Amino acid sequence: MEGHALDIPHQNRLFCIAVEQDMCMLYLDVRMRQNQRLMNMQQVGNSSPLHSTGIGKLLLLNYSEEQLDQMIARKGLTRYTEHTITTKAALLAELDKVRRQGYALDNEENEVGSRCMACPIRDYSGDIVAGGFCRSGMQNIVVENTVPSCYHYNAGAAA
Repeated sequence: MEGHALDIPHQNRLFCIAVEQDMCMLYLDVRMRQNQRLMNMQQVGNSSPLHSTGIGKLLLLNYSEEQLDQMIARKGLTRYTEHTITTKAALLAELDKVRRQGYALDNEENEVGSRCMACPIRDYSGDIVAGGFCRSGMQNIVVENTVPSCYHYNAGAAA
């Protein structure tokens, strides 16, 4: 995959690309610095939940309310940390926020002390087909510095 998220010049972060498969997020590409710690789930070919990950939240924007209900019934809204979204109402509110801002965050929802910012990867019609994210091992990741890179990446990928 040419011109992927690894081209974003933030050497202190982990970068991943993932797609939706079977109501989960499937990692296609994972890159990090040599000495960076990697969560067990963040391995190529592994899956993660949709409700508690930045990319997952982006992919859930494609779901109808009926599909969302099916996903909740089948997969549940498992709590991984005290910050994990565990109710449909909270998830719907979060998805509305993601839709408005154009990116999604994982605010320590899978791992305490780790925040991720995810950007959508769209197909020719504008549908979200994948997502890319960067992760900082620190709680205080400055999202404002990452968002412009996210949009720059998406603009370049769409061209």
